[in-house]
Amino acid sequence: MKHLPADMTVWQGRIDPEDGERGLRLHQTISAYDNSVEQPPGVVIYGFACDEGVARNQGRLGAALAPEALRQALANLAWHNSHPLYDGGTVVCDDSDLVLAQQGLSQQIHRSLPKHRVLTLGGGHETAWASFQAYPVI
Repeated sequence: MKHLPADMTVWQGRIDPEDGERGLRLHQTISAYDNSVEQPPGVVIYGFACDEGVARNQGRLGAALAPEALRQALANLAWHNSHPLYDGGTVVCDDSDLVLAQQGLSQQIHRSLPKHRVLTLGGGHETAWASFQAYPVI
């Protein structure tokens, strides 16, 4: 398992300066998330590049490619939210150790909560368990 920093080069798209702030798109507003510095509350996107859970359930592989593909697809969408948008990078399951990868994703999500909302891209159902583990016990 490894955690790759945000690759901001995937966030590209059209720019409509004549629309001003109403024409802003995700690629224009997103910035790299760094949980070691204080950042205003917002939405943090994490990728989870993992086919292990899908393979164990005899599904069709390809979920590991989803984080980058989804970022590219989302980049050109309008962002009409006043909260900042951050890319927190991608947790990669590169050694078939699903438990370790889920723990890595869980740790990233936990560091972002409760200050930020979190969205996870990619993986299969195993992102749900990692997300659940990230929530603090109340």
